[in-house]
Parts: sequence; structure tokens; C-alpha cells
Amino acid sequence: MTGIRERTGFDGKADGWSGIDVRLSRKIKPTSRDGRRRCGRLRVPTQTWRGASAKTVALFLCAAALGLVFACSRDAPHSNPLDPLHPGHHSGHALSGIVTGIYPPYAPLADAEVRLPTLRRTVGTDDNGHFRFESVPPGSYLLLAKKSGYRPDSLNVDVSEDTDPSPILFRLDALPRVENAKLTTTHISRWWPPDDLYILTATASIWDPDGPADLVATWLECETWGRIDTLAYQPARRAFAADVLESDLPTKSLVALEGHAFHILGSDRLGARTQSGPLYISRIIDFTPVIESPKGYTETSAQPWLRWRKADVPFPHTWSVEIIHIEGGLALPAWSASGLAQDSTRVQPSVPLSSGAYYWVLWIVDEWGNRSRSKEGAFKVP
Repeated sequence: MTGIRERTGFDGKADGWSGIDVRLSRKIKPTSRDGRRRCGRLRVPTQTWRGASAKTVALFLCAAALGLVFACSRDAPHSNPLDPLHPGHHSGHALSGIVTGIYPPYAPLADAEVRLPTLRRTVGTDDNGHFRFESVPPGSYLLLAKKSGYRPDSLNVDVSEDTDPSPILFRLDALPRVENAKLTTTHISRWWPPDDLYILTATASIWDPDGPADLVATWLECETWGRIDTLAYQPARRAFAADVLESDLPTKSLVALEGHAFHILGSDRLGARTQSGPLYISRIIDFTPVIESPKGYTETSAQPWLRWRKADVPFPHTWSVEIIHIEGGLALPAWSASGLAQDSTRVQPSVPLSSGAYYWVLWIVDEWGNRSRSKEGAFKVP
């Protein structure tokens, strides 16, 4: 406020005002009823200020001037349809629904996230899988639903001006789970054929929350060389596994695959995939364990001592032993022991062996499960 001009007069007393006449040098023209503009002028009766202090008068004048300014200002435009004062404004409708699994009994999914990107709004589902958006203006919208471990889904929804839309239904496909994925190598020495075997082994626990029938494919894949082999469930291992001979590898060599990333994958009926994190060959054990006795088809007692040489290798390891009974042309497991200490050099079967022909093998196993096997040591129990 500028240019306040005062006309004052005293009646001989220090606190007496004879009158105040205030004009605003900035001409504010409020609109009259007939649409004309008028100059703002404020007159205050003399008796109003009798006994008032100068500070009180100044505060009153400031408030009065501000009141004139706001009274004369025009309304802001209301062109935004979401503005409550817009002529076509609509308060909106509730948009609600449920998120469930994709197969019967359609279990509700709690803590799923439902997004309305156009309005930048997100809600979560409750314990019964329900969600709700309030005050959604009429229009066409894209709704997105997602939950960790499930394939995301989207729907287009039209919200009319007259009625609330029907409840929205999302059915999410659970992704296969790939857990405890592991990649190991095996080296097998043998008398015949004379060439050693090298094997790449992949194992994993693979399952699908939608049921075992929904899991339709499991396989091992190399980022460089593509699909390597199919994994099948093996009850003895209680896992899905594949043993790939070195000769069946795309490189024909385990050594050539060192440093390359592998993944174990699972796929369901709808094509949803899950893969393990990257897996690498950690070690190929070329060292061959050496057994000392029994061997050469010697005759032994029913509980013979099995002896071998220590391994001069630069990594921590344990030993495993397997005794195989040859009966009717079949090789049948007779006894085994694993996790034997690194410095051990002998072990004795805990149960007597029946009479017959046998052979035994010795395994060296590193901390990651990579293995190397000795040649067979044959013996017989009378």
C-alpha cells in the first residue's frame, strides 16, 4: 500500500483526532452492480478513532487496503476437468477388484501391487486379495498388477460417468522356482575303456507353486553356447539333474567352458520362465586317487581294510569310498562311506560282506563337490 494521505486535526488534546480521510493513490476499481468501475475510497467517522493509538490506526488501514485488493481481484480460471469448480467436473467412481492365483481354487494373493499409471496411484491387496481405488474420474485406464514370484498382468478398464465399473479380476501365473542350483565336474579313471571320463553335472531343486503339473520343462543353458541339456528329476538325488559327458558338450572340452556363465531354467505351461543366477565351473580335478589294497582280485576277510595314498593336491578335500558287489552280472551297491577326513588313508566296512566278487573305488571331493575317482580295486570274499 502506498501514498496514504491523512487529514488530521487536534482539538487541543494529545489523544484527540478530529477525523481521518484516507485515499489510495493506486486506484483500485472494484466492479459495481452495473459492471462499472469505481475508485476505492475509505472514509472513517471521526468518533471511531477517538482515543486510538497511532499503531492501531496503521494496522486498521493496512487490513482495509488488503481487503479492497482481494475484493477487486478476478477469479482464477477453472479449465482443468479435475478441478472441483470446473463445469464438467466429476467426483469419480470407486475402482475395485481382486488378485488371485491362475488355477483353481484361485487362492487370493495378499500384498500384490496394483497400479493406475495415468493417475500415478498404487494400492496393495489385503489378506483376501482385494484392492480399491477411490474417486477415479471417468475415462479409459490401464491397470497393472504384480507380485514377487508371479508373472505380472495388465487390463484396460473404462470408467463411465453414470455407474461404477464392475469389479476387476486379476489371475496371476506363479513362476517356477529354481533353488539350490549347482554346477560340478566329475573325473572318472577306469581300467576299461582306458580313456578317462569327464562329466559336467547340473543339479537344482525346481518346483512350481501352481503344482507339479504346471512345470513342463527344465534345462541347463550356457550364455555363450545356448542350451546344453535337459534336467530330469532323480529320486536318489532328490533333485533335478543332468550329467553331460564331455564329448556331448558343444566345445567337446570341460576346460574350454571355464569362465563361461551357465543357468538352470524352468518353464510352466503358459511359458513363464525362471532361471538361476549365473553358475560357473569352479574346478576340474585331474588328480587320480590311488588305492593300495585290496586290489588285483585278492581274497580278503568279510570286513577288509581299504587303504589308499594321501593326495598331494593344493585344495581342501575329503574322501568317499564305495564297495560294489558283482552278482549275476549286475553291479550292486554293497557299502559306502563319505566325508572321510583329508588325512585319512584307510577305512573298514561297518558290516560284514557276504561271500562273492567285489570291487571298490575311492573318490576325492573338494569343497564345492567336484570329484575325481580312482580305478577299480577288485577283491573276493570266500
